[in-house]
Amino acid sequence: MNTAVEAGGVLIAACDSTIPGRGVGYLADETLSWLDAVLSGHDGPALVACHLPPVEVGVPPVDRIRQTGEDRLAEVLRRHPTVTALLCGHVHTGAATTFAGIPLPAWSPARCCRANPAPIGTGPRAAR
Repeated sequence: MNTAVEAGGVLIAACDSTIPGRGVGYLADETLSWLDAVLSGHDGPALVACHLPPVEVGVPPVDRIRQTGEDRLAEVLRRHPTVTALLCGHVHTGAATTFAGIPLPAWSPARCCRANPAPIGTGPRAAR
């Protein structure tokens, strides 16, 4: 479900990138049209959020299921210079890059799962 809220003059547009029954992400044409319209109707800063990142982040299990159709998303984002960041989760580690010239921080509260290739801590109780 696509949803948008405004808080303190900042638009937060959350895009539905799910495909029922599949583990990969994809933004449907209707979602991209919705996003374009929502961003067009707001003059202030905006954040766009998607569940999966549209770029590889160096975590192989996440990179295999990353959001596809990234060229179509980039086209929409480039039309709206007020977008200050594209927010993504599902990475299971900290990551930061850019997408379509926009900062893309990715994070997850589950930083200690097996998707994180680097061990955290030492000894028998270290998270891996």
